[in-house]
Amino acid sequence: MFDVNLRQAFFNAEVVDASLRLATALKLNEDELPLVARMCKVAGSHTRELLRGLLDRYELNLVALTCGHNGALLMTADDVSECPALPTTVVDTVGAGDAFTAALVMDCMLGLPLGEINRHANAVASFVCSQAGAVAPLPAELLSR
Repeated sequence: MFDVNLRQAFFNAEVVDASLRLATALKLNEDELPLVARMCKVAGSHTRELLRGLLDRYELNLVALTCGHNGALLMTADDVSECPALPTTVVDTVGAGDAFTAALVMDCMLGLPLGEINRHANAVASFVCSQAGAVAPLPAELLSR
């Protein structure tokens, strides 16, 4: 899993490209998508087109795009899942992306359907946003099956 996390000036096109060549799955957010697409010379006029370009170019099994309060979009070669974020009172967003990624990876390893993976990862991220700090214990109903 390559969770992009572009920060300040600690990345360049070569590092992103090399990381994608090693990955089988990609997670990025809506702010990172246009930057990654540009660095990787993937063209497109809309979100799905850019995600499909990355998926195909790097022969990825999965691309996950998180969109904050708008939820997430997951894409594989033959399936797409869009899921809205659960309504929550946001206390702290620190750790939400990492929590989403952790739930995504666990559910993929369990072989769950894409829509179920997306709903669970969104629920975990929403819960983390409702808590202070990045490592709040998850309630039993959000733990991986």
